[in-house]
Amino acid sequence: MGRKPERTPVTIQLIVWSNIRKYQYLLRMTDDQLSDSLGVTTRTLYTYDKDPSNLTLEKIEHFLNVTGIEITELIVG
Repeated sequence: MGRKPERTPVTIQLIVWSNIRKYQYLLRMTDDQLSDSLGVTTRTLYTYDKDPSNLTLEKIEHFLNVTGIEITELIVG
């Protein structure tokens, strides 16, 4: 039998990032618009897709201020 692939641990950053991507879809935001709302480059978005551990509260707060979404919506989904 082969080895099982390593699973990415579920972290609060991963949950929040997944919900940010969900709201990006629901709000019909482009990657450029999302990166502007976070105050990062589009390349950083792809970095967050692989590892959201560098997603800061400052970036999340910026996104919340731009979109009007409540923090609980990013945590609970």
